[in-house]
Amino acid sequence: GYPFAAPGGGGFGGGGGGSRLAAINAAGDAAVASLTEGLRRMQASHKQVQHNAKRTVDNLASSLARVEALEVELRAAGDKYLYMQKLKAYVADLCDCLQVKSAIVEELEDARLELMEDRAQAARTAAANAERDLTAPAEAAAAAAMAALGRGAGVAAAAAAAQSAAHDVEDALLDEEGPEEVDEFGRNVNLQRRRDLEARAAGRKRLLAQEGERLAAAQSGAAIQPLTAEGEQGDEKSASSRYDSRYHEIVVAGDTVFADADEEFASIAAVKRRLEEWKARYPKDYTNAYMHLSNPALFAPYVRLELLHWDPLYGTAEGAPYKGFDTHEWYGQLFEYGINTADGAAAMTDDDPDSELVPQLVRKLLLPLALHWIERCWDVRNGPHTRAVAALAAELLVYVPAEEERMVELLSVIRGSLEAAVEACTLPPWPPAVLACSPLAARVLFRRFRAALRLLHAVSAFEGFLARGLLTGLALGRLVSGQLMPYLRAAATGAGGEAGGLRLAVATVEAVAAGLHQDWFKAGPVPEGAVFLEHVFWLGRALEQQRGAGGSADAELAVRLARVMARIGDSDRGSRLVAAFGIRSL
Repeated sequence: GYPFAAPGGGGFGGGGGGSRLAAINAAGDAAVASLTEGLRRMQASHKQVQHNAKRTVDNLASSLARVEALEVELRAAGDKYLYMQKLKAYVADLCDCLQVKSAIVEELEDARLELMEDRAQAARTAAANAERDLTAPAEAAAAAAMAALGRGAGVAAAAAAAQSAAHDVEDALLDEEGPEEVDEFGRNVNLQRRRDLEARAAGRKRLLAQEGERLAAAQSGAAIQPLTAEGEQGDEKSASSRYDSRYHEIVVAGDTVFADADEEFASIAAVKRRLEEWKARYPKDYTNAYMHLSNPALFAPYVRLELLHWDPLYGTAEGAPYKGFDTHEWYGQLFEYGINTADGAAAMTDDDPDSELVPQLVRKLLLPLALHWIERCWDVRNGPHTRAVAALAAELLVYVPAEEERMVELLSVIRGSLEAAVEACTLPPWPPAVLACSPLAARVLFRRFRAALRLLHAVSAFEGFLARGLLTGLALGRLVSGQLMPYLRAAATGAGGEAGGLRLAVATVEAVAAGLHQDWFKAGPVPEGAVFLEHVFWLGRALEQQRGAGGSADAELAVRLARVMARIGDSDRGSRLVAAFGIRSL
């Protein structure tokens, strides 16, 4: 081998080896550091590449999502465009259809209104003729009896004079067919007129016989009922039959108006379904189209057509309840217009203008119609008419403010009609002595009293609708105090010629009190009723004075009279009256 240097020995060979080793180590360290730095840079570059790759993937996904969204929007825009084009065509066709049908509906409406006016005029004419035929013989009888009594004649002579005068007038009424006219075949053309007059005379005879039975019952203390319709006679019956027949024709014609139209245009339900679908799918476009302004015009022909079926005046029988327009099919369908969510919950907000659809239809269609009916066709003396008018007016006030021009006009017409009816209601001032001589006059006067009771109920029907001061002034101030008091006072003296006495008097004031609305007296007696109240008090004092003579019958009259006092605002005096007869309470 090779020689080795001794430990600790110097020399050139040992020093050179150490330097190379250090250089090698330094080179190694540099290489490692370089590799480490390279690795670090490579790792950083890798992370950047990964980050860039992720960002690229995200951008790609976002781009794809945007592409898909644009595709969805494009499809939606296409669907919307197609839908709107179809809707536009539908609305255009609907408007064309309604333009044609509205003219037909308007003709039917005019025919119906003209028919109602003719019916009302026929009823007024028939009522006036019937009243004249009833009153003329009674007036003649009363005048003859009064003249005979004025000459000092006895009751029998006065009664004979009254009966003779009444017969003369009846004969004159039967001669109204005029002179005999013969046609080319020798037939009397006035024969049917004569038969009609004879039938009317027989009807008057039956009616007066029934009135006599009612008067006799009232004189015995039975309750008195207001005058009601007692069957149609003569011309009125013929007019009623013509009205029913023609009205049925109008209704049938109305049912066929949309018979030739497509189902999409033939009913409220079909139109409503299309418009609600539009509102549900594109609410913003629906709102921007101001459909709430157009909807009343679109639905109006269908509503007007259905209203042809509604006849609250002549279609309501005596005693039948009023059926308002809120029972109609159109009302139920359009009242829910705009409620279109899938689960049935209300989608309509409080400020949704579609919520005014029904009020607008009421204001534009029903209010003018009601005004026409009330102004041209309403007979205040007709009980079913008056109840229907009062209910209809109250129903309209739910949707139309009282200060609106048409509603103010409606209120004015109702007020004027009531005032005119009260002004026309008169009772002849025939004294009891004359009535004792003429049962005919007594029956006619009793019938006129019952007609006044009917009018009293008519005025009371508008409580809560017209001003209370107006109603109490008409009912108590003008009707009771102005027209009925002479009859009420005469009844207390046995009007009618029989021993009615206080029984008839109590029955008459009881009937009057029943026609006065109870709300008028919640705070006590009213000034307009002072005259009537004083008469009731007078009857109470008269009843107390004859206490004991009539036994239980007087006690029963006292209870009835006390109830009258309580009804018109003086229950304390009524309690004292029954207490005087040993009755503790009413």
